[in-house]
Order: sequence, then C-alpha cells, then structure tokens
Amino acid sequence: MYLHQKLKLLIEDVTLMCNKRINSSIKLAVKPKKPVQAVIPEPAVPRQPQIGAPVTISNRVILKKAYTIPKH
Repeated sequence: MYLHQKLKLLIEDVTLMCNKRINSSIKLAVKPKKPVQAVIPEPAVPRQPQIGAPVTISNRVILKKAYTIPKH
C-alpha cells in the first residue's frame, strides 16, 4: 500500500470515530420523554386541625389545649 492510501484509511477511521462520538453525545444530551402516569387523587386534608385535635409532628402526637370559658 502506498502512503496516501494508508493516510486515507486513517482519516476515514478517525472521521468514523468522531461521528460515533458526536452521535452518542447527542443521545446523552437529549432527555428521553417519560410516559405520563395517571395519579389517583387523594382526599383533601385540612391545612390546620380543628381546635383540640391532636397535631402530629414527625410521628409524635402533641395534644393542643382546648379553649375553655374563663371562671369568674
């Protein structure tokens, strides 16, 4: 083989390698579309508990003092 033929093969190999790398980079850059999953709605939870109802804070129950009529 002549030198120019070897050089041509080398250039083709490098070009192919670069094209593969570009294509794989494009695939990594594009985020795949995720399928939308249906969610069953849950019943609404009141934001603030009623007066006298226990309040839970990280698995601990704290009882709130109920309002009472002041004594005269």
